[in-house]
Amino acid sequence: MIERMKYFIREGFSNIWVNRMMSLASILVLTLCLLLLGSSLLVSMNMRNLMSSMEQQNQIGVFLKDGINQTATDTVSTELKKLPDVQKVEFVSKEQALENEKKQLGKDASLLSGVETDNFLPASYTVTLKSMKNFSGTVTKIKAIANVENVNEHSVVAQKLNHISSVVTWVGFWLFIILAVVSLFIIAYTIKLAVYVRRREVNIMKFVGATDWFIRWPFFVEGLIIGLFSAIVASLLQWYLYGGLIQRLFTALRIVHPISYGSVAPLYVLGFVVSGVVLGSIGSMISVRRYLRV
Repeated sequence: MIERMKYFIREGFSNIWVNRMMSLASILVLTLCLLLLGSSLLVSMNMRNLMSSMEQQNQIGVFLKDGINQTATDTVSTELKKLPDVQKVEFVSKEQALENEKKQLGKDASLLSGVETDNFLPASYTVTLKSMKNFSGTVTKIKAIANVENVNEHSVVAQKLNHISSVVTWVGFWLFIILAVVSLFIIAYTIKLAVYVRRREVNIMKFVGATDWFIRWPFFVEGLIIGLFSAIVASLLQWYLYGGLIQRLFTALRIVHPISYGSVAPLYVLGFVVSGVVLGSIGSMISVRRYLRV
């Protein structure tokens, strides 16, 4: 049994070497297929992570019209506290808003020097909600309050991110399907060439009484090797592109706290290996059934 497996594996590698250009094309397309699926899922996961973080804040920024007096400001506070879904209302003065902006800028806070004399930032209220269930209705009521200039809706941004995340996931999924079909055809054609090259040997094996599966196994193993090698290459590229570049870029730009690739790497490697082996196996089986009449 072990000797047979060694023979099948040896013949599988031999077939790949004989048709190395087509085998390389199969590996490249299948690698791109797996990499595209993995990348779209990582982008989607990061978007959903950011969206979840924004929604958990349960806060709305309510900006007041410039120049209103203290009485009008207090009236807005009173109206906000009357709303059933409001848990807490905090006032942020123009001066405090400026200080907050300076903290956000950090080393670049000097860009706001001189603004104190003509502060363009509006006073506002930070409204914390009990839940996000009736978010839209609460925002509508806040906008209707007199002297409210604008409302900063974190959830609207979160909803847009959710939409973008869904689009990225679906586009990535359909591109994966298209490339998977292309890779199946290329793998099948590669196996077909291997069958053609070894047609005389196959006929001799049939003549001496070799079983159908004994003849088919080397070609099946060839598809497995192509799928496995594609999965390994895709895993390494995914680690380099995301873990080495994109994750660092997200962190540096403070766009979102990115998901660590190390936390999902085992699952991704397993997914790549399973997907690669399955696609490689299907491609070889299609070819063997169609072109190897045994």
